[in-house]
Amino acid sequence: MNFIKDILNAAVEAPIKLITHMSFSVLIMLTAFVLFKLYEKTLHRIIEKIVAGTKSKLLLTLKDSFKQPIKYMILCVGVYAAVMNILNFPLLTLTYTGTQAFITKLLRIALIIAFVSGFSNAVQGIMAGIQGINSKFDLEVDNTIMVFSTKLIKVVIAALGVVIVISELGYDVNGFIAGIGLGGLTFALAAQDTASNFFGGLVILLDKPFKAGDWIQTPSIDGVVQEISFRSTSIKNFDDTVTIVPNSQLANEAIINWSRMEKRKIVTTLSLTYDTPKESLIAIVDDINEFLQNSAEVNPSGSFAVFNEYAASSLDIMVHYFTVSTTLQLHHEEKQRVNLKLMDIVNKHNAKFAFPSTSVYIEKN
Repeated sequence: MNFIKDILNAAVEAPIKLITHMSFSVLIMLTAFVLFKLYEKTLHRIIEKIVAGTKSKLLLTLKDSFKQPIKYMILCVGVYAAVMNILNFPLLTLTYTGTQAFITKLLRIALIIAFVSGFSNAVQGIMAGIQGINSKFDLEVDNTIMVFSTKLIKVVIAALGVVIVISELGYDVNGFIAGIGLGGLTFALAAQDTASNFFGGLVILLDKPFKAGDWIQTPSIDGVVQEISFRSTSIKNFDDTVTIVPNSQLANEAIINWSRMEKRKIVTTLSLTYDTPKESLIAIVDDINEFLQNSAEVNPSGSFAVFNEYAASSLDIMVHYFTVSTTLQLHHEEKQRVNLKLMDIVNKHNAKFAFPSTSVYIEKN
């Protein structure tokens, strides 16, 4: 109310000066608003040209990251300058130092938020650049670790921003941190699961039992890893559903990583009838072994065929081999082609496949 009375008194005593002063404040705000609107078309392009000349990837990242924060900084500074200009009108009888200090504090907080936002955006750009270097030079840096690190650094930047804002509001940061320390035990007890999941995620990322895109199997899940976050890992199952598994559970389970197979084993049995001649049996085994060593579908290392046993109704040939492809669909396609070839080999030697049968002998008295 005192401010309104002061303005009314100034309007009576020096209306021209007051109008001029107010007009200047309005002009400041309009200028800030115009710069806010034209920033992307004018100022940002000028900055782009300057940064492009330096050929610095860091400056390019910072330029893009601070694009939006700078726009809002311009608007905040314009509003601040306009309001401070009004409060500093010479004919005001009262001094508004407390209001000016409050408005200055608000500006400082707004600028802190803008800088935190800009640096948070920059982390994303810097990490993307590191991932590009990783891909280009084939460095052994897991993309999952990059995503995890990006999120962690953003949280740290946000936490620092909160601490600085609290300090600007006049609170004792040391006391605040000490209070957090005193309440840390209670918080830790209440968040044991969250903490165990977080450290479980760190174990997964450091030990690297799997990464995003890997097909894994545990006693409880079987699917493809989509994302590893602070708390959990998303697994897309083969029925097209998604399972969210706590990291602490995964870190303590036996994990089969099928994606790391260099070859995939198959053991099958060819059962031939007992009237198959020995020569034909040996020839079939020899032909299968030759095929396994020269087939494009089969990894020759550890692949073999052998006459294995006399079964109840058949002569059994064991065929032990590895397909070249490890992905599920290609593996089964190669398995089919091998099975058809095995059939051709058996037919080539006029042998017959056996099936479970029983012979009954009747004795005459």
